[in-house]
Amino acid sequence: MDETGVLGLLEELSILLEDSKAVFGKSNMRQVDITAAFEIMDEIRDLFPSEFAQARQIVRERQALLDDAEAEANRLIEDARSQAMTIASEQEIVRISQQQAETIMADARELERETRAGAEDYADEVFSHVEQSLDNVLGQVRRVRDRLNHNRSVPRYAVQPLPIHIPTHLLAAAEYRNYEADMPPFRLSAGVDEYRFAEPLRWQADITNTGGALLVTGTVEGRAATACARCLEEAAFDVVGEIEGYFLISGAEAELDDIEEDEFDVLPESEVLDMAPLIEAALVLEMPLVPLCDEECKGLCPRCGQNRNEGECACEAPEDAAPNPFAALEGYRFD
Repeated sequence: MDETGVLGLLEELSILLEDSKAVFGKSNMRQVDITAAFEIMDEIRDLFPSEFAQARQIVRERQALLDDAEAEANRLIEDARSQAMTIASEQEIVRISQQQAETIMADARELERETRAGAEDYADEVFSHVEQSLDNVLGQVRRVRDRLNHNRSVPRYAVQPLPIHIPTHLLAAAEYRNYEADMPPFRLSAGVDEYRFAEPLRWQADITNTGGALLVTGTVEGRAATACARCLEEAAFDVVGEIEGYFLISGAEAELDDIEEDEFDVLPESEVLDMAPLIEAALVLEMPLVPLCDEECKGLCPRCGQNRNEGECACEAPEDAAPNPFAALEGYRFD
């Protein structure tokens, strides 16, 4: 029997869960192809009786050997009896033949017993591996569900507007003013990941009139948290973003020779500047492409779902596994 049959399908199911896309705005929820998942589960169900059938086939083959041996023994006995009828003085030959036949029968029965026991031990070992893999997968599913339930219990804070009323003196060329304040906690979406800021963020900005336009420069600092892309545990890190903005003043003339259209906005007629979009943009640019809890994070086992940071699992890489095409990049830092 192919020991990798059921285990291979379980690996496909684990890879399907790992490679599924996250729900937009909910990085800990995955969009799983349910049709593919059910097909894999159906194949697992189909393989169970198939592997039992293979075990029975081994027993039947051994039984055939026993039957052949028994037939051979009966033939020897019949030959001995035939010779005894014609040569009465050769009774010893008959006795020896009977002994040989009994020995052959005993050996055949012992072979049958050992074969049956071996088949049962093999089947028990296969199902033991299946049980262990299912337990690991279920454990990982429970951990993900616990994290999802925890995230539902955490309040979702929307980004609050941060209006700044531009004073009249700032509308004059070369005027300058500094602003600083705290931004309430909120959640920020960057690609497929969602980052949580549980504590207020500190920001400061300088607004300078460059002649017909307001230049906004500053920084925002805070601590973000999200799910690690490898092990799904929390990854938290400090963030410092650079705030930048350029706003044309209505009715004033400004030099735009080296500025693209998407690099500036127009100051609203209300002369109120909202800092929230600028702060969001500054933070998004600082978010990592692949958030990790640690640079050395070992991630999850693709076969059983075990968190390798907590300890190695008992899974072994298949001997016929294809070489990793990215192995040459191991140790390369993309900083």
